[in-house]
Amino acid sequence: MSVLAVLVGLSGAALVAAPLWSTHQVPLIWAVAAVLTTAALELLVASALGPAGLSHLAAGAMALGFALFLFALSRTTDQAFAPAPVTLMLGLFCVANGLLRALDVGFLRPASWPLEVVNALVTLVLGGVALSTWPSATVNSVSVIAGVELLAAALAMVGSAGTFTGPRLPVRRRRPLHVSPRPLHDPT
Repeated sequence: MSVLAVLVGLSGAALVAAPLWSTHQVPLIWAVAAVLTTAALELLVASALGPAGLSHLAAGAMALGFALFLFALSRTTDQAFAPAPVTLMLGLFCVANGLLRALDVGFLRPASWPLEVVNALVTLVLGGVALSTWPSATVNSVSVIAGVELLAAALAMVGSAGTFTGPRLPVRRRRPLHVSPRPLHDPT
């Protein structure tokens, strides 16, 4: 599972670094594709964690739903992958994801709660930033917000990886062997 976290972190770092080091704009489809890939990885993490991975399940399902909505919207309009709708979807996703992760920490108290709290706070702040810049956001700002969100998701996955121990199999305890105090052979 930590390999998945590294993949998510690398894609987030690439989305953050690309607009900072390049004079060209990052295509928004890259940011949407990275979030969609992360959604699939979040669903894999959720399936591995079982009931402890509810926040990963919710994040993966929401990201998948938003990305599919944008792809469906692109069938009707050419502006579906413009900065405004992508920023709106990203902002709504970040606010909802941050609230769900905070609720997860409050109710389920996962073993990786400090990283989950950091993820929830970062995600809520990113959602607020995205929604506050919504109509006038640029392609590069959307890329940076999506990249930082992916880095925060990778941090939460790293924390969850430490709590995953694999499937739990029932352990059967054996009774201790009782040794009789009398000798086996009778000398008489």
